[in-house]
Amino acid sequence: MRKSRWIKGLSAGFLMMSLLAGCAGANSAPAPSATEAATATTAGGGGETEEAAPAADGSWPGSSVQLLVPSKAGGITDIYTRYVQGSLQKSTGGNFATSDYDTEAEGYENLRSANADGTTFLFQHSTLICKYLTGAVEYDPSTESRVVGEVADMGSQAIICSPDTPYDTWDESIAYAKEHPGDVTTVIATNGTTHSIFGQVQKNCGVELNMVECSSEADKLT
Repeated sequence: MRKSRWIKGLSAGFLMMSLLAGCAGANSAPAPSATEAATATTAGGGGETEEAAPAADGSWPGSSVQLLVPSKAGGITDIYTRYVQGSLQKSTGGNFATSDYDTEAEGYENLRSANADGTTFLFQHSTLICKYLTGAVEYDPSTESRVVGEVADMGSQAIICSPDTPYDTWDESIAYAKEHPGDVTTVIATNGTTHSIFGQVQKNCGVELNMVECSSEADKLT
């Protein structure tokens, strides 16, 4: 069962960075429009559906809003979130704050424990799906959250390397890895999207890679 969810989740998840909002039992509901998202059920670890808290004049938000980033500051998810924060503040006049966490689990748990009142949102991409499907976290995004807005289509992914490597093309890199098993280092987020990608590279290309844990983009580049 997990295998089928794994394939389904990956095919849908690689291109999407989504604004997630927890809502018990919301997986069967269609994703709301941008207007509906402002008043849709958002964060919560359980209980009945609640509407977002309106301001005195009926507008959203009626109180401060937390934008959760389940990764370190300075990464792509954090940068996208802060752009959205500025846009929301400008368009609504509300008070928005971005909160970063050193681990994905901290961010997920803060969403689960928040009230379903339209004041807590989580920004995440396919890593959330991968983490659940590999058993790294218990947070099931299909039942405990729903997408209320797509922030960015990440487009194609690139595999980059140092300019002094002894290969210039993908085929050359695979040939080198076959000749030097375990010598080619790749940086990954354990149980996340990059881990899945390089796991497939190993399996499909018949190579042995040295996978090193580096969750943030800054760590990966270093």
